[in-house]
Amino acid sequence: MKIYLAARFARKAEMQGVRDVLVGMGHEVTSRWIDSTEPYDLVNSTLDSNPGLGAYYAAEDLEDMRDADAVMYFSQGGPGMGGRFVEWGYCMAMGKRLILIGPRENIFFCFEDVEQYSNWALCLAALADASGWPAYIEFRSPT
Repeated sequence: MKIYLAARFARKAEMQGVRDVLVGMGHEVTSRWIDSTEPYDLVNSTLDSNPGLGAYYAAEDLEDMRDADAVMYFSQGGPGMGGRFVEWGYCMAMGKRLILIGPRENIFFCFEDVEQYSNWALCLAALADASGWPAYIEFRSPT
């Protein structure tokens, strides 16, 4: 399965670890943002002064989502930037498989076809069970 990982940019290193586990299970991760070399502050501080940079990254993310079969969204509750909400809605509109890891952050996470797991370990176990891969694969978050 091709999976797009959606999370706060600050969780980029953690998502690289998630990607490595998923790739080890035979999945493909389409999220190029997790390998971005641009510092988060630079991207956000230049949105008004250089909207072309923001548009470039947004177009890249949309392309990565179109290439995916599913979106795997890592929620965390509380305030934050809103890009991941747009990603969720975009994938929902395209009929992608919707996988939520963490608490529901808004009403669009409440639809019946949303697969929700309270944490990454439970999601990983479900994916392993569905794919025949062993459920004992361990993921260690760098945070």
